[in-house]
Amino acid sequence: MKGIKLELVIKQGNYLMWLDGDKVEKIMDNLFTNALKHTSPGGVIRISAHVDDDILKVSVFNSGKLMAEDRMQDVFKRYYQLADSQDSDLYGWGTGIGLYYVKRLVELHHGSVRVKNIKVVSETSEEASLRNGVEFSFALPADKSIYNKVEIADRGKRIMQIPLEVTSEEGRALEVKSKEGRVKNSLAEKDDSTRNTSPSGKILPRILIVDDDVDVAQYLHHIFASAYEVVNRYSAEEALADLEVVKPDLILSDVIMGQMSGFEFCKFLKSNLSFSHIPVILITAMSTMSEQIDGLQLGAVAYVTKPFDPVYLKALVKSQLHNMQLLRQRLSESTETASLSAKVADTLSLQDQKFMDELYRRMEKRSAEQDLNVATVCRDMLISPAKFNYKIKELTGETPGIFFRKYKLNKAAAWLREGKYSISEIAVLTGFSTAAHFSVAFKKQFGVSPSEYL
Repeated sequence: MKGIKLELVIKQGNYLMWLDGDKVEKIMDNLFTNALKHTSPGGVIRISAHVDDDILKVSVFNSGKLMAEDRMQDVFKRYYQLADSQDSDLYGWGTGIGLYYVKRLVELHHGSVRVKNIKVVSETSEEASLRNGVEFSFALPADKSIYNKVEIADRGKRIMQIPLEVTSEEGRALEVKSKEGRVKNSLAEKDDSTRNTSPSGKILPRILIVDDDVDVAQYLHHIFASAYEVVNRYSAEEALADLEVVKPDLILSDVIMGQMSGFEFCKFLKSNLSFSHIPVILITAMSTMSEQIDGLQLGAVAYVTKPFDPVYLKALVKSQLHNMQLLRQRLSESTETASLSAKVADTLSLQDQKFMDELYRRMEKRSAEQDLNVATVCRDMLISPAKFNYKIKELTGETPGIFFRKYKLNKAAAWLREGKYSISEIAVLTGFSTAAHFSVAFKKQFGVSPSEYL
């Protein structure tokens, strides 16, 4: 973790709080990710938490550069990115659901969030570098009475009454536990074991429907429920807040919604590497050609006007999911995006194309090394392992370890076809410890030994 020191300053004790534990976890996940991103090697991240007058107060401090005072009110705005080239993400990865959504989630709890610079006069420059930095803090009321009946029962979702157990043990994260004492899985821990399956045991693709018209959302749910796992959300904000948990294979979104439109929702998805691979189909009554072009230019794979033919919509969804499956297959067989066919390459968003181009470049650079693994590649690309694992699995259908091995063997096959190197030389060039080890791995992937492949 770049040699960064994590400090927890937490008042111990058990506090009964009326909070949505999942949303509080998202707030903490995003603030910590943001702090980690902007902390220099050898720096400090300090998380403080306490309850004062039935208000939970949490702060996340990271040492490093101060923020320009005139930018502080902007960091919580939608789509705002810190533009400093030294601090900005290499691929516009952002901070999960972003600081804007941290603010929205805090406000849903009738809380407040703020950011400020911490400036400390120190005797040495080294001490100053560890004590000066930026602090994000939020405050959430703990009492149930702050919520009205509609908020508590909002579309069947409940604000959960949970005990907040905190510990100051070094190296442990804040744990938000349910009444039964079970820790909710972190976003990165959701796996295929939680997915619905068909009678044959095949994992069903998951479709996320986003529409603030409950009747339309329920109708769409009815159309697709027999063949897919379907999840409904009734606003773009609600969908974004749950994306990292839902992990949809495809999104059907209305265009005209409340605060955030379907256009803005699509724009956010396609500019954020965490979600840019997800196909988005926009559904709306807006039928002018210019509006349809706007939707497609934002990265939507299709634009369907109301009233729509359910048979056509089902065929469209099936086609897009097939295209994604074809993309995964081609990427797992390739050593560069340039080798992809035009049809397959068009399935990649601009963000994903940049990501895969850079990944192939990094893998080629390290292909002769035995330590081509998640840790080294993530360090090279400045990406967290959890998000990298998720991205590779979604784009290729493989775990990173299997994808790396297939890449090396695909390179080996290409070199064998060119006839430039011997089998022993290719084994070395692809990072295998021995020619025998290389031959076994090659035969496992291609069904023939390297000598038979020639």
